[in-house]
Amino acid sequence: MHPVTHQGNIIHHLNRYLDWHNKPVRMNRQGICNGLAAVYVNYALQGQTGKFQALLNSIANLSATSEWNEEIHLFAKKVAKSFMPEEYDKTLNQLQSITTLEIAGKPLTPSFELGMTTSDTHWIQILKDIALQDDEAMIIRSVNHAASLSKKEGQYILYDPNYSKGFKVFQSEKDVIHELHFNVFRYTGMLGLITDSFDLSEMLSPIAVPLELYGPLGLHVQVIRHPERNNTPRSFPDLGELFKKYFTTDQTALSSAGDHGITNLFWAILLDNKEAVKVLYDKGFNNDKHVVTACIVAASMNATQVLPLFLAQIKEEKDIRRMPDIFKEALREGRKEALETLLQDDNGSACFSDIILMRGNAATFLHHAAAGGNPDILKFMLDAYQNEGAPELSEKDIAQTILAGNAITAALGSKSPACVNLLYQQLKKVPGGVDEPLLLTHLLQAVRSNQLPMVQFFIEEIYKLPEHQDLVFEAITLTPSRVAQTDISILRLLQANRVHFSTAAQAIIDRKEKGEASGSPSIGDFLFHLTDFIKKTLLKRDEIQESISHFKTMKNGLFKMKPSEDPQEIELMPLNHDSGISP
Repeated sequence: MHPVTHQGNIIHHLNRYLDWHNKPVRMNRQGICNGLAAVYVNYALQGQTGKFQALLNSIANLSATSEWNEEIHLFAKKVAKSFMPEEYDKTLNQLQSITTLEIAGKPLTPSFELGMTTSDTHWIQILKDIALQDDEAMIIRSVNHAASLSKKEGQYILYDPNYSKGFKVFQSEKDVIHELHFNVFRYTGMLGLITDSFDLSEMLSPIAVPLELYGPLGLHVQVIRHPERNNTPRSFPDLGELFKKYFTTDQTALSSAGDHGITNLFWAILLDNKEAVKVLYDKGFNNDKHVVTACIVAASMNATQVLPLFLAQIKEEKDIRRMPDIFKEALREGRKEALETLLQDDNGSACFSDIILMRGNAATFLHHAAAGGNPDILKFMLDAYQNEGAPELSEKDIAQTILAGNAITAALGSKSPACVNLLYQQLKKVPGGVDEPLLLTHLLQAVRSNQLPMVQFFIEEIYKLPEHQDLVFEAITLTPSRVAQTDISILRLLQANRVHFSTAAQAIIDRKEKGEASGSPSIGDFLFHLTDFIKKTLLKRDEIQESISHFKTMKNGLFKMKPSEDPQEIELMPLNHDSGISP
């Protein structure tokens, strides 16, 4: 039986394998198509599509407890990095995933790049004009999916990460475009494949392919050449001519994804191409109604070439009032260059000084900066509030603002240990800024999100406490259902630090150690989930509240047992759930 190699199965097996071997790399459970498409290109350019397929076959049959395979580990790291390159380099976005890969130490770069929405007939001609060569490969993206195309002996080889088995071969450009339109990206308004979010069957992909796509085909294409061939002359279609020939200025959505319209302005921003924007304007495109939205998308994508063009169009008061929304997008995406562009704009500079740096807005914008996962931006914002704020904030003010805005939780969501560390160092400047309940809260949030590096960070911080480190670990309470959802690498780390697990929870850990899949839900699993539901919904309690309550009880008991010549010397104050900082 041929292995099932769609991305849902690859994600499932890789994550179990990497977890069992205590490796922090994880595949995004919602899909890794962008990473797989890029890595396919990396192999195709080296004439190794067979090796790529063999690796997928191996992973599809991979047991969690299989012996360590460094080649599979390297494959996983390449996929993870190229899937979401902005998590590793905030100057990049998903369209630049190929630049994270290299051949013989030389990075891969697109030799040709185009994005637009146009008819299938036009795309067939564009593909003919590109004339893909046998030593080249192409990444093709829609708004929420990616595939790859290579060529061998005159035949097109298409790899869609949602294909259950291997690749598909096509003889003509017409056949390729038809496949992309109706089967890969599904611009038909039809639902995609049946999803299986509970992983009940490896025969079904738990990944939702693009849903509810309508209209003509909207694509972003990149042609990538082998680095050693980049200096060899190769002509491509002239972008300016393609824009003039096929771009339309229709204000309505040319195509749509759900409720979101996809115009050619969208593709021009994603390309960060001033020439494309100019062609649209020359053709009479009027962007007045959508200029703020264009700025927001440009800031999100770090499109610093076109962002100034749109900022210059913001003149009406109603648009100027929305400048904070553009800043929010740059901050929460961690786009330093876009932020710098905003600060160089007159309206942007005024917005930053007069609105964003106001004391009452500090919690909101520090939260966004932390969510962006860029420590350079976060430090810039912290310094700005202390040195330029209206009024300037003290270290105590900053600490209270960090906690009030849940900035650390936001940084956890960004998966940036550097941002979390920066915020914790800021809290430590204030006596009582970091206490046991705070560390318990964030440690358990890190456990919930299965972030091994974050769990390691908070454990190290607990050991830096002046006292009661053991009590903090003893206070941790994880339900069996939470244990079932937690990576074994994290559970091992908790066990090594004397966290106690119930008999039922330990039984789940033992099964995980053996590499056993959870399988179909049992009656016991149902009861565990029911108990959790009652605690969270009816009693308004979860592991965090229970662990903090448990810690307080143990700490108070310790104080009661502690000998003292004068009982009045010990004043038992209730611990602030959020912080030891007094208001």
